[in-house]
Amino acid sequence: MFQLQFLNFTFSVTSIYIAMSAFVAIIIWIEGSKLISTKGKMPNSTWFYVGSILETLWFFVSGTILYFVEMSPIYKVVPVVYMIYSLYGWVYITRLISNHELPNSAEDIIIPKPYIEYSQAFAMVFLVLCIGLLILPWVAPQLI
Repeated sequence: MFQLQFLNFTFSVTSIYIAMSAFVAIIIWIEGSKLISTKGKMPNSTWFYVGSILETLWFFVSGTILYFVEMSPIYKVVPVVYMIYSLYGWVYITRLISNHELPNSAEDIIIPKPYIEYSQAFAMVFLVLCIGLLILPWVAPQLI
């Protein structure tokens, strides 16, 4: 298994992926907060677009990690949960938006509040999951 050495610490691909997943959870939360402040209207900022692209790419990264990286079964919950969140989120937002007439411009799309709440709730739970799995080797090594 590939490992990275940095400042007398050894990091596995699994721990790097889970730490980055925690970062993605924080981005999801921040984006939700920004959408709430704009009442669901897409903010016109590069940071917001980069975050959205990162979230979408993370679905494919998660699938790749799940398929190619050998890890303890307890750690597999992170990519599986993220992929379920993404797939369900795509279906959920499509159903929420399909009840309304679509605007001509992408800037005029309003993200429904239930979807924003869904994303933020996921972000909180996902962040706790990632942090819990990162500290697991120190608090309950027998579970690994």
